[in-house]
Amino acid sequence: MGSAENRSLGEVIGKRIVFREAGKVEIEEFPLRKPEANEVLVETVCTLISPGTETAFLMALPNTPKSFPVYPGYSNVGVVASKGSESSELTVGDRVASRKSHASHVIVDEREVLRIPNNLSFEEASFFALGSISLQAVRKAQIEIGESVIVLGQGLVGNLALQLAKLSGGMPLVAVDMFDYRLEISKRCGADYVFNPRRDSLIEKINSVTEGKGADVVIEATGNPKAIPMAFKLAGRCGRVILLGSTRGTSEVNFYSEVHRKGVTIIGA
Repeated sequence: MGSAENRSLGEVIGKRIVFREAGKVEIEEFPLRKPEANEVLVETVCTLISPGTETAFLMALPNTPKSFPVYPGYSNVGVVASKGSESSELTVGDRVASRKSHASHVIVDEREVLRIPNNLSFEEASFFALGSISLQAVRKAQIEIGESVIVLGQGLVGNLALQLAKLSGGMPLVAVDMFDYRLEISKRCGADYVFNPRRDSLIEKINSVTEGKGADVVIEATGNPKAIPMAFKLAGRCGRVILLGSTRGTSEVNFYSEVHRKGVTIIGA
């Protein structure tokens, strides 16, 4: 970013991802501006894609704004290239993370920037946002040591929730997904059991590993409205169902039989 230090930022052209319309992705150029007081200009090293959310916005799925253009991304990591205030606690060259978009350069309020610890790579640090989303679900679940936990969906957020549930003492820990390659990763990340609903009867399998009690905690991380009713069916008496995935559509649930009679607690995350 040395060129930006030596000449007007308006002469430096950045690039960013834009969803121009539903189903259409482009890379567009844009002029950089000088950061104002309390802002920093970050030269991006890498960004992490949030597959579920970004695909939903791209395809204008239910429960999205359905307005364009959209500049996606909220997991940006890079290096401070310049700053707008000499009193800033940040310095040029600092490695930082922010909830900014997929762009070569971003302007960030310095109060919204996180310094990256020296022992983390840029790639590892890029998981900060999705990690915090998964952590929120696990914290709200208030998992006790020895409680059974099911995580429906083993994409990035679901897999992170699985690992955090394990650290919280959940056992047995069950991963559910429709893709075997994801379940293989789940095994390596600590799942005690993995089930694929394409071939496994989930209710039978869960009853077998929970001694017929059902799960103490079910974390729904698919974002598929069809998975919501199943999450309630898998929960045991006085179980907790954590709605972590951003559901794209509506679900039909028999609240009397699946929630009321079992005393299930529903928690949005």
